[in-house]
This record gives sequence, C-alpha cells and structure tokens, in this order.
Amino acid sequence: METIRQVIAYKRYFLDFYEDQTDDVQKKIEWTLNLLRTIDRVPKKYFDHITGTDGLFEVRIELGGNIFRIFAFFDKGNLIVLGNGFQEVVYQRRLSIEMNSRGINHQREFEMPLIYKGYDVGQRRVDFLVEGEISVEIKALIILEDVHLAQAMNYLEAYNLQTGLLINFGAKSLQYKRLFNKKFKSEQS
Repeated sequence: METIRQVIAYKRYFLDFYEDQTDDVQKKIEWTLNLLRTIDRVPKKYFDHITGTDGLFEVRIELGGNIFRIFAFFDKGNLIVLGNGFQEVVYQRRLSIEMNSRGINHQREFEMPLIYKGYDVGQRRVDFLVEGEISVEIKALIILEDVHLAQAMNYLEAYNLQTGLLINFGAKSLQYKRLFNKKFKSEQS
C-alpha cells in the first residue's frame, strides 16, 4: 500500500512503551500504525480526536480485553506519536497498593457467580470488592459514557451490593461517581 503519512515517534516515550509490550501487543500496535500510514480516513475505533483538546488524538489498540492508548498529533501532515496513557490494570495495582498501605480490606478482580432463579448462569468480575460490601470499578477513559455507568450499576444489582464507586483515571482530572443500588435487599429483611 502507498504511504499517505509518516508515523514518527517523539523522543523515546512511545518506543519505551512499545518495547515493554509482548510480541502479540507489538504486532497489534504495528498493524494499527500501518493503518495510520496507509489509510486516509482511519475508523474511530482505532483513531479519534480527543474532545476538548486542540489537535490531540488517541490511537487505540485493543487486544485480549486490554485497551492501549497512544497519544498523537499531526505536524506537517505526519503523525507524531507521543506516548501512552496507562492501562486500567496499572491504576488497579496502584489503588490496591494504596488500600493495603491504609489497612483497607479489599479483593482485586473479585469474581462472583451470577444467580438467576436459583441457577448459576455465569461469573462476573468486579475490579475491587472493598470491605466485602462496596464495589469499585476502575476506568482509564477520556470520557465516561452511560455504558460504563450501566456496567457499574449492573454489578451492584447482580451482587446485591448497596454502594459502589466508578472511578475514571483517564480524563484530564480524576472523575468518580458514587453509586447506590435502589434494588438493594438487606439480608436482615
């Protein structure tokens, strides 16, 4: 295919990130960057303008349930890749370290069965179950959307938890929403 634009790494930020990835992730990054080199209009799934910025873009690579974000901008028709935003798992690890340092009882990636009319119909995993009663869902997105709020509320209802938090580390500043399960049924009822 004909090259439409060059993809240029700024300093070593992107290269350091790239070299730390597995072979599969590197191949997916290369495939995505090749799209950017050869296709004039890249689908938003892979490349999109970051709302509220003046010319900053996000290259998105999805593989195995992980989303990798690489920030970029255009300069004289070329795409300059800057570096990445952290994956959700990085924020999970950091939050777990902070809760441990404060003696807060929690379980990370807590898997619970989904029960429907007395039948086990599958498993769901909440990012954190804190003190056995609060679900915490972590995101690393530029914008929280209704689907993310719905997912967090779904955990509360499915596990009959009264309270939850949805925390987004990917926006310009930290975003969080405290959630309440209106369908909560106390075990003492």
